[in-house]
Amino acid sequence: NIYTVNVIRKAPISAKLSKLEVKNYEIVPKFNENTNSYTVNVDNEITSLDMIIETLDPNATYTVTGNKDFVVGNNEVTIEVISSDGLQKETYTIQVNRNMSSNNYLSYILPSKGALSPTFTKTNNNYTLTVENDITQINIDAEPEDSNATITGNGNYNLVVGTNTIELIVTAPNGNKNIYTVNVIRKAPISAKLS
Repeated sequence: NIYTVNVIRKAPISAKLSKLEVKNYEIVPKFNENTNSYTVNVDNEITSLDMIIETLDPNATYTVTGNKDFVVGNNEVTIEVISSDGLQKETYTIQVNRNMSSNNYLSYILPSKGALSPTFTKTNNNYTLTVENDITQINIDAEPEDSNATITGNGNYNLVVGTNTIELIVTAPNGNKNIYTVNVIRKAPISAKLS
């Protein structure tokens, strides 16, 4: 006679996670189901985490809170897991540090007279423009790409004949500086010679 015994292993009843990952970033320390607190540093453009979450108990449920609209600095994301029988509860937290912006680009440089050469692009830092001799003043208008960055050097300038160097310094929120140089060349007067 042949007897068959079917052994059915029940799924664990647990409020533990079996997997916790943040896409494109490393959580610290490395995930372990018995570790409930983690940290992660993210770039400034990240305002919520893209996570992979799996529970040890396949029928457990979890709720994520705090995973949106991150401010610069510290943010807390909480994952609350409840076991399938509703009797066990675990809370995992991720302290998210959203870095300050490093954007120190200008969105434009607009002189009141003449035209920039070459045409403005945010990654080019050196420009020239030529004005006639009768132009004695120029206004340089410029705006940072990041509204939280600061700029110095924009405004009105008196022009001497020859080259006038104007530096526009953009400071990103994280302190990184970027210098744009505009050389304004004021032409010499045309002298009328009597023959």
